[in-house]
Amino acid sequence: MSNSIIINRVKHPSILADHRVDPVTKKLLKVGDEVCVCAVCKTVYLKDVWKNTMKGKCCKQTKTLLCIPNTEYGVKETPPVIEKSYKTHFLFFLLATFLFLGLIIYWYNLYNNEHIQKQNLYFDIKKLSEKNRDKNKEYGNKIDSLEKENNNLKNSKKSLDSVLNRLNNISKSTFCIGKNIHETNSDSYDQNYLMFLKTYVSLKIDNLYVKPNQNDYLIIELYNEFNVLIDSIEVYVKSNIGWNKIDVNFEIPNPGVYYLKRTGNVPLFYDKVSGNYDSCVDSNIKILGCSNSINEYYKREYYQYYYDIHYSLLTE
Repeated sequence: MSNSIIINRVKHPSILADHRVDPVTKKLLKVGDEVCVCAVCKTVYLKDVWKNTMKGKCCKQTKTLLCIPNTEYGVKETPPVIEKSYKTHFLFFLLATFLFLGLIIYWYNLYNNEHIQKQNLYFDIKKLSEKNRDKNKEYGNKIDSLEKENNNLKNSKKSLDSVLNRLNNISKSTFCIGKNIHETNSDSYDQNYLMFLKTYVSLKIDNLYVKPNQNDYLIIELYNEFNVLIDSIEVYVKSNIGWNKIDVNFEIPNPGVYYLKRTGNVPLFYDKVSGNYDSCVDSNIKILGCSNSINEYYKREYYQYYYDIHYSLLTE
């Protein structure tokens, strides 16, 4: 019976290392070749060579081995010589033991010293943290007290300013609403926004202030909530003088919702106010908000264009 073997790199490293060849075809045996091994002389043949040529001829055998021998036919396998040196092994083991013990002692001392340092550092940090916490508490109480006093002063000043402003407006028979030109907090310009107003009485917008960043003609228009033009004025504004006072003289006889619109190529100054419109409300008129859409009356992220809006009441 003929048994064939497929050469494998893991199972047959010796046959590959010896560079064995098929004795008939002289082809180098390589991984993946299917071979047969003569059961008597242990010669390795390619399967096709054994089947077609050497079967029954080599040593008059038809049987083959189930494995490939480690040495080529005619070469004796030399068993490895194992020399025992118990003395050398003992010395090596003893040296390794001392080295291991030395490393353990070194690591223990290193760990112990580091642990002591960390412990001392922890106590120092804890003491400093306690002192810092007490100081922070003391300073925090002082800051809270000062902030309360500051808020009280601000509220008192705000109330006083409001009273003085009303008294001043009443004495002049002219009222003012909107942000003050001296209380701006940005340096931005654009030209696409509308200012929405709501009036509760008959009044006339006498004048207002704008700040352009170039010289050109500017048109300011007044519309009602139904987008009907009520009045308009065209003026020439100058950037070099800063705030331009414009006498618009827009009469609003009927209470309701209105909006101011500007046209032209002159960008105007505006402020970011984050919804704070405290200076934009009194009992006669209210600035609802500023938006670039006629459907957003109450948008209050910005205060657009028109500052110190002076108005007077209309009488019959």
